[in-house]
Amino acid sequence: MQDSARAEAYGRQAVEAAEMSRDWMVMIKTYIKNGGRYFQSGELSGSVDMAMQNFRQAENIAREEKLDEGLVLTDCALAEGYRQRGENDKALAYCNQAVSLAGESENDTLKVLVYTTLGRVYLERNEKLSSFRNYLKALDIAEQSKKDTLIRNVTQYLAYFYLSIHANDKGIDYAMRTAHLDRKMHDYSEVSSDYETLGDLYTNKKEYDIALGYYEHERALGDSIHFPLSMISAYFHIFSLYLDSRQYQKGMAYLAQHPQVLNYFDHTGQRFYFEEYFGDVYMQMGNLDSAAYYFKLAEPQAEAKGGPSIKQELYAQLGDFYRRKADLGKAEKYYLKERAIGQADGILPTREYAALMLDSVYLQMHNYQQAYFYHTEYTKDADSLRNLARETDLLKLEVDSDNRRREREAREDQLATEHRHNVQYMGFTVGLVLLFLLLVMMGWLAVPPSVIRTLGFLSFIFLFEFIILLTDKQIQGWTNEEPWKILMIKIVLAAILVPLHHWLEHKVIVYLSNRNRFKTEHPAKEMVQV
Repeated sequence: MQDSARAEAYGRQAVEAAEMSRDWMVMIKTYIKNGGRYFQSGELSGSVDMAMQNFRQAENIAREEKLDEGLVLTDCALAEGYRQRGENDKALAYCNQAVSLAGESENDTLKVLVYTTLGRVYLERNEKLSSFRNYLKALDIAEQSKKDTLIRNVTQYLAYFYLSIHANDKGIDYAMRTAHLDRKMHDYSEVSSDYETLGDLYTNKKEYDIALGYYEHERALGDSIHFPLSMISAYFHIFSLYLDSRQYQKGMAYLAQHPQVLNYFDHTGQRFYFEEYFGDVYMQMGNLDSAAYYFKLAEPQAEAKGGPSIKQELYAQLGDFYRRKADLGKAEKYYLKERAIGQADGILPTREYAALMLDSVYLQMHNYQQAYFYHTEYTKDADSLRNLARETDLLKLEVDSDNRRREREAREDQLATEHRHNVQYMGFTVGLVLLFLLLVMMGWLAVPPSVIRTLGFLSFIFLFEFIILLTDKQIQGWTNEEPWKILMIKIVLAAILVPLHHWLEHKVIVYLSNRNRFKTEHPAKEMVQV
């Protein structure tokens, strides 16, 4: 959620500042960011067009200045714009341009952006396995870069991917990982968004108590960081949760306790969302007069401002409303409108539901020819949905197989690395033992003291550096790679090992040198002792 009026003012100021800087990349990124802001306005009519205008402005700058990085950014932005419009072929074409431009780049951020954008486009095209594989490419690049920001971006997309194939538990795993990374980076506004995502995932699982807990976490965090929009979003989602779980009266009472939600939607010109909600709630509660009042308020605003999915939902609700009122002519009109949107956008569940309702309405109207036609259409759409469900089940198996393969390869790589390291550690140990044996033997042989001192110096350097090497990994684990903790431990370790090193080296070398000199100067005494 965002405050549209304030966002518009800030966006305009940002563009003006970027234009005055005459830094081409700053200008490109500002236009793209300003365009992306319109996607956060929900599905209001015209929001995508406004976004595309900004993206085209950025593209013109990138082309005129021949900036490949800028072209990658604008291609990805335009692909997202066409995806939002439902023009998936154009979106894919822009993605492929971005892939070819980013191919030679060493910029991991660009590569991750390209593959996540490609993943979203394939997901919209219902090519889910291709989508998944592009997300995995992005994840590999992000993990190799070891940049938390890139990793969290990909894990966020993977959470939504698993949600799209109804693998909610796997989606929750990735959402948890995203939240952990955001907490690690102290990005609390994103942590708030992560709580919302987790609430949505548990709502989809119908585990409403857990979902409610996450929305409450979002609300509390918004309060603690003084981020009112986060609190409003949490209130709205809790209200929606009550409706989803059919606790209509509880939902209405909750909304009445938090008037700032309605005030916000009034301020942003989106009050019709709630009027549509209220109409549906009163209809479900059997209060058709109140439902009619709110639907009458919602319809003209939704028609004027709403995108296809908003209109589709309203038409379905109005069809149900008039069917309950036995006004079959109006019910027919709205179900036909709903089905038209489902056909235009290729949304099978919408088409199936509208066809089923039209079958019922025409039967009640004794129009058996039309009833038969829509019954046939419903059967075809239902079969398509069943096939789609089977394909989704097969996709889950393929995704699981891909995951197991990646995990197996990761384990094999880890075992190979551990084996290689163990061989090296064994070689170091054997070399160290041989070095000290040679040093001891020199104490029995007639060699110059300078050779003993040199070999002793090298042996003890090797020994103590080997000790430090062995402790390094353990120190990293103890400290969670916190630099100041590592520094303090190493200072203490050096304070112990450096004096010990010098003392032992001195004692051993002096002893061996004196023994060697004694044997050289008094060979007869050595013989007598023997």
